[in-house]
Amino acid sequence: MFNVRELCKLQLWLPLGLSLCLSQCLWRPILASHARLPVYIQRHMNASADACVDFYEHACGGWSLAHADDVYASQLEQLDYEYHASLSELLEQQPGPQEPRFVQLLRDNYVACRRLDKRYDAAQFVRWLAEWSRGETESETESASASERGNGSALIHLLKAYGLGELLQYENEEEEEEAEAEALSDAEQRLLQLQFPWPNPEDYLSDAGDYEMLTHASFRQLYRELQPLGVAERRLWKQLHRLEQQLCRCAQQQEQEQEQRRPLMLWLLPLPAASARPSATRRPAYLSCVSALLAEQPAPLLAAYLQLRLLRLLQQLPAPAFGRQQCAAQSRQLLTHAAVWLLQQQVSHAQRHHTNDTMHQLFEQLRQQFKLQLQANRNRFDNATQSFLLQKLQRMRLRVGVLPGGSPEQQQQQLEAHYAQLQLRANDYYGNLLALLRQTQRWAAGAEGEAADGLFVVQLDGFGSYASCFFLFSRNLVVLPHSLLSANLYRSHQPKVLTHSGLGFLLAHELSHGFDLSGVVYDGRGKLASRQQRQRLSSNARFASQKSCLKRRHAEIADEKFADLNGLSLAYDSYFTAHCQHKEATGARCGTAVQQHFFLNFAQFFCRDDLQPEDTSEHGSSRQRVNDAVASSQHFARAFGCERSRHKQPLCQLY
Repeated sequence: MFNVRELCKLQLWLPLGLSLCLSQCLWRPILASHARLPVYIQRHMNASADACVDFYEHACGGWSLAHADDVYASQLEQLDYEYHASLSELLEQQPGPQEPRFVQLLRDNYVACRRLDKRYDAAQFVRWLAEWSRGETESETESASASERGNGSALIHLLKAYGLGELLQYENEEEEEEAEAEALSDAEQRLLQLQFPWPNPEDYLSDAGDYEMLTHASFRQLYRELQPLGVAERRLWKQLHRLEQQLCRCAQQQEQEQEQRRPLMLWLLPLPAASARPSATRRPAYLSCVSALLAEQPAPLLAAYLQLRLLRLLQQLPAPAFGRQQCAAQSRQLLTHAAVWLLQQQVSHAQRHHTNDTMHQLFEQLRQQFKLQLQANRNRFDNATQSFLLQKLQRMRLRVGVLPGGSPEQQQQQLEAHYAQLQLRANDYYGNLLALLRQTQRWAAGAEGEAADGLFVVQLDGFGSYASCFFLFSRNLVVLPHSLLSANLYRSHQPKVLTHSGLGFLLAHELSHGFDLSGVVYDGRGKLASRQQRQRLSSNARFASQKSCLKRRHAEIADEKFADLNGLSLAYDSYFTAHCQHKEATGARCGTAVQQHFFLNFAQFFCRDDLQPEDTSEHGSSRQRVNDAVASSQHFARAFGCERSRHKQPLCQLY
């Protein structure tokens, strides 16, 4: 019996008439399967691409063209864009007579943000950043002396915020980056993700940047806009002029070694000539010289210098946009629960209840599939380890939404208490931001994203939407934000195969994190497992071998790769096991066309514009994620008629 790829080869050798017959007859089931696809899936595809060679291209190759005029660059960004559009529309309406106070806070923050769209002042932003940095330092260094607070530590925060910390510790770059990332507070991470006028270093690694030393006239103007800087104008000018002369001498150093380092944020440093632009000075000798020189400077001097150079740069850039999307995104991020509550009120209670039940039923099916996988015990775990794993799975729970449970009245009361201490004004954007970032730190003080009042703080996600699914190790809990319960991911009456291949995959991915290399050492209550249990896991030969397999192939993204592969397998089995093992199962629900629909819908969650930059540090690229996941699936190979390569590496299977 010919598979699809063999038919392709066969047509090359047949006479034209017979070849056309094959195209119209034998290929009709494959083409018809696409004809029955939802329109939004069809328009994102590139059906001419070989699904067996590059399935991402086959599923997503038409995405860029279909969204050429849209501002978002991916499926996830589209979800956020539509969510923010709905939120901004609601916030621009007149408040109702019984509007809760926390919704008024949300509206005040949005209005204050929108007012900056025509009143942006770069100097005000730099002054605010310095104030925020000093406040951050004082809250973290209560035991420090008065001279240390707001000086040395504040400078460190400024350097973190602008990516210059690596220059101060260039000699031990890798270790410092890791330590610095861990030291960033939740408020700092949220600050860096807000749509502020953060300078893009890539834009200033060219002739477009301003790398000249400050003149006395330009210094005087910048100094007066940023007063008070804590140092007399004449004295500061002499100190900074001498510092810039020394920095320029660093750029003149020659180095024989041609090793290329990744681009550093050098846009705050002066360089003496066009020949010494950053592209020509990304070498160890130059960076070591700069690092040593900066480390010798008093903290107050460097803090003042960074503010002056930053203002100089920002004044040369176009004014940032504080539009509807930007302000809705900031308001949603900083007042998450208020935004979620407001959007949820637009959906009927009956519909929310139905969606909640559907998601819990889906999660239970996924959990049962993984239970079968554990019970197969391919690793030959002892009884104690098997019991540990199965109990953890049994205790794992799903929470739909980040709002507290209970009646609508109880929800509203808890949110009122949650925001009770927060004071915002509709005409004080920077004051609001300062209050919100400090409040965020207090909210995030609870264990792993859970505030003291039981409200979950939506976690930041480097991959895409900051409101995507996440798993709380300390709670053994999967959280599914309501923002994902919308088209094209979920429609209340869509075919179940689309629900399983979209949200089913996302839930299975997060469920799998509870059993990945990092998560498996926590028990069913979210506590670190006993030393004996961890030893039992690590001493199992096959489990250790599969762990090494994952680490060897996927390095730092081994956990994410396991969650992708296992998540796709669980999502597939949860649908086709439940719907296709009965005598009454039909081709309309279980045939080859439906299997193709499953994988196409899964892949399109990752669709994006390939010409736009993508953060691949945590998960790998979207193309890689899709192609790696389906390459491990025999079900995919059968559905699309792919030949299994004899040289294909065996899978890394933890369980």
